[in-house]
Amino acid sequence: MNEGKQVKNWAAHGGGVQSVSFTPDGKIVSSGNDGLVRVWDINGNKLGEAPSQGDLVTKVVSLFDSKNAISANWRGDIIQWTFGATALNESGRYTSNPSLIAQRIVQTEQRLAELTTKLPTLQAAIKTAEADAKARDEALAKVRAEVAANEARSKNLPGEIANDEKALAALKAARTKAEQDKAARTAAIKAHAEKSAKIAAQEKELAPVAAEAAKLAAADKAVADTNAALEAAKKELAAKAGDAALTAKVKDSEGKLAAAKAEQQKIAPVKAKADQLTAALAKAKAELGAAPAAPADLDKLIAETDAKIKATTEGIAAKKADLPKLPALVKAGPDRIKNAESNAVTGKNNLVAAQTAANSASTEIGILQKVPTALKAAQFNTGVLVEKEKLAKLEADFTDFTEAKKDAEAAKVSAAARIEDSKKAIAASTAAQPGLEAALKKVQGEQAGLETSIKPTRDADAAAAAKVNEQKTIITTKEAEIAAAAKAKDEGIAAAKKAAEDIAKVIETKKKSLAEVNGKLAAPEKAVKATQDAVAPKDAALAAAKKAHSDATADLANKDKAAKDTEAALAATTAAQAAAEKALTDTRAKQKPAADAVNAAKKELAAKAGDAALTAKVAAAEKAVADIANAIKAAEGEAGAKKNARNDAAKARDVAKAANNPQSVNKALAAIKTAEQQLAQAKSELAAAEKLAATPRAQRDAIQKEIDAQGKALAEKQAAPAALEKDFAAKIAPLNAAIAAAKTALPPLEQAYAAAHGKLDAEQKVLDAKKAEVAKANGEFEGAKKKKTDAEATIAAATKEIPEKDKIIAEATAELAKLQPQLDPMRTKVKQMNDQYLTMLPK
Repeated sequence: MNEGKQVKNWAAHGGGVQSVSFTPDGKIVSSGNDGLVRVWDINGNKLGEAPSQGDLVTKVVSLFDSKNAISANWRGDIIQWTFGATALNESGRYTSNPSLIAQRIVQTEQRLAELTTKLPTLQAAIKTAEADAKARDEALAKVRAEVAANEARSKNLPGEIANDEKALAALKAARTKAEQDKAARTAAIKAHAEKSAKIAAQEKELAPVAAEAAKLAAADKAVADTNAALEAAKKELAAKAGDAALTAKVKDSEGKLAAAKAEQQKIAPVKAKADQLTAALAKAKAELGAAPAAPADLDKLIAETDAKIKATTEGIAAKKADLPKLPALVKAGPDRIKNAESNAVTGKNNLVAAQTAANSASTEIGILQKVPTALKAAQFNTGVLVEKEKLAKLEADFTDFTEAKKDAEAAKVSAAARIEDSKKAIAASTAAQPGLEAALKKVQGEQAGLETSIKPTRDADAAAAAKVNEQKTIITTKEAEIAAAAKAKDEGIAAAKKAAEDIAKVIETKKKSLAEVNGKLAAPEKAVKATQDAVAPKDAALAAAKKAHSDATADLANKDKAAKDTEAALAATTAAQAAAEKALTDTRAKQKPAADAVNAAKKELAAKAGDAALTAKVAAAEKAVADIANAIKAAEGEAGAKKNARNDAAKARDVAKAANNPQSVNKALAAIKTAEQQLAQAKSELAAAEKLAATPRAQRDAIQKEIDAQGKALAEKQAAPAALEKDFAAKIAPLNAAIAAAKTALPPLEQAYAAAHGKLDAEQKVLDAKKAEVAKANGEFEGAKKKKTDAEATIAAATKEIPEKDKIIAEATAELAKLQPQLDPMRTKVKQMNDQYLTMLPK
C-alpha cells in the first residue's frame, strides 16, 4: 500500500498467505497454507522456494543478514533456511519443546566424555590417511609425468631427430663458413696492411707538395691587392689626365701585377698536384676502412662447432636407438594413469572421511565444552531476569510519581501567581475605562462633523475625475484598439510571410523529395519498359511452339500408319521364312533315307555284280540322292531369300519405329512448356517491376499533388499582406478621429479636476488625522475592556486548578513514601545477581 492505495498484488500461496517478512535489503519472505516458504523481489518475481513442509507454515521471519530466515509450521517444526540462487536450502533445525536445562546439562556432559575419548584415535587416522594420500598423489604425478614424457617423446622424437639432423647439417655448414670466413679475414688483414703501406707512401709524397701549394693563397692575395692598387691609380689618373706621377704610378702597379700573376701561375700547377694527391689519399683512406680483427674468434668458433657436431651426432644416434621402444610405452600409458588416479581418489576419499570424522568430533567437543556452563548460567539467569523486571517496574513507578509531584507543584505555584497578576490587571483596567470612553466619544463627534463638511468637495472631485477618466478611457480604448489592430495586422503579415516561407521550404523539400523519388523511379520504370519489351517475343515464341506441336502431332499420325504397315510386312516375311525353313528341314530329312537306299543298293550290286536290275536300282537311288541334294540346295536358297526378306522387313519396321518416335511431339510439348514458363516468368518479372515501380509512382504522384496544393497556398499567403494593410487602414481612420477629439477635450477637464482634487486632499488630511485619533482612542478603550475580561478568566481557571494539583501532590507523596524503602535494596540485590551471572558465563 502507498497512501492507502494498493500498488502491487500477486498470488503467492495456494490457499492463502500466513506470514510475510521484509529482509533488510528489500526482498520479501512469505509462508502460506500450501506448506511453502518463498522469497520474492519487490515487484513480485519469485527468487526462490523451500521444499514443502507438509503442513501450514504459520510464521516466517527474515534475519538481519538478508541471507537467512526462520519458519515455524503447525506441527511445531522450526527450520532455518539459507537463500540460494534459485532455492531456499535448510541450514538448521530447532526444537520447539527442548528438554529441561538440568537434563540437557547431563546429556551434554555424557556426550562430551564419549567424544573426548574417541578424538585421539580419529586424529591418528587423519595422519595415516594424509601420508597414504600424499604417497598416492606422488605416485599419480610420477606416472602422469612419465606417460606425458613418453607421449611427448613419441610425438616429438622423429621431429627432434629431423631437427637435430638439420642442426647437424647447419653446424657443418657453419663450420665450413667459419673456415671460409677465416681465410677471407686473413686475406683482408694482408690487403689492409698493403693499403696502409700505400697510404703512408702517399702521405710522404704529399707533404712537400702541400707545403709548396700553401704559398698559392699568398700569391692570390698579392694579385688581388696589386690589382686593387692599379684600379685606384687608374681612377686618380682619370681624374687628373696627363699627370706624370700618376702615370708612372699606374705603370708601376701594372708591372707589379704582372709579376704577381706570374708567381701565381707558377704555383697553380703545384696546387693542382697537391689537390690531386690529397683526393687520392682521401679516397685511399676511405677505401681502407677499419683494420680487420685477428681470426682468433673464428678459431674459437670452429673448435666450439666441432664440439657441437660431435654432441649432436651422438644425440641423434641415442634418439634413434630409443625410437622403437616408445610405442609400447605410450600404449600402456592410459591404463597406468587410470590405475594411479583410482588409487589417488581412494586415498583422498579416505583422508576426507578421516578429516570429516575428526573435525566433526572436534567441532562438537568445542561446542559441548561451552554448553554446560552456558546452560547453568541460563538456569541462574532466569531468576536474574525476574528480579530485573521487578526493579525496572519499581524504578519506573518511582520516576513517574516523582515527575507527577514535581509537575503538580510547579503548576500550583504558577496558578497562584497568575491569580495575583490578574487581580492587579482588573483593578487597573476598571480605573482607566471611564476616561478612555469619554475621550473616544469626543473624537468620534469631531470625526462626524468633518465627514459632513468634506462630502461636497468629495462629490466635486469625483465628478471632475469621472469626466477626465472618460476622455482618457476613450483615448486609451481607441489607442488600444489601434494597437490591437496594428498588432493583428503585423502578426497577420508576419504569419503570412512566415507561412509563405514555411510553404516555400516545404515546396523545396517536396521538390527535392520529388527529384529523389524520380531518381528512385527511373530504374523501376526502365525495368518495367525492359520487361514489357521482353513479354512480346515470349508471346511469339509460345505461339511458334504451339504450331510446331500441331505439325509434329499430324506428322506422327502418318508415321504411325507406316510403322503399322512395316509391322504387318515383317509378320508376313517372318511366316514365309518359317515355311521355307520347314520345307528345308523336310527335304533334309529325306537325304539320309535316300543315302541309305544307295548304300543298300550298292551292297546288293556288290553281291550280284553285273546284275542289270541292281545296277539300275543303284543308279535310280543315286539319282534320288542327287535330286534330294538339289532340292536341299534349292530349299536352302529359298530359305536364305526368305530370311533376307524378313531381315529387310525387320529393318524397315525398325526404321518406321524410329521415325514413329513421339520425341518430336514431346519435344514440341517441352518447347511449349518452356515458352509458357518463359512467358510466365516475363509476365511475373513485369508484375514485379510494376510492383516495384508502383510505390515510387504513388510517392511521385502524391508529392506532386502536395507541391500543387502548397503552391496554391503559397500564392494565397503572398497576397495576404496587401489585403491586411488595406483592412488596417480602413479600421483605424475613425479611431484616430475619436482620439483627436478626446485629446482636445481633455486639458480643460484636467485643470478642473486638479483644482477640485487639491481642495479634497487638504480636507481629507484633516479627516484622516481625526480618524487616526478615533482608532487610537477606540483601541485603547477596547484593550482595557479585554484585559479585564482575560484577567477574570485567568483567575477562574487558576482557582479551579489549585485544588486539583493539591490532590495530585498528596497522592504522589503517599506512593513515593511506599516505594522509596524498596528501591535501594532491590537495586543491590539485582546487581549482586547480575555480577554472579556474568562470572558464570563461559569465557
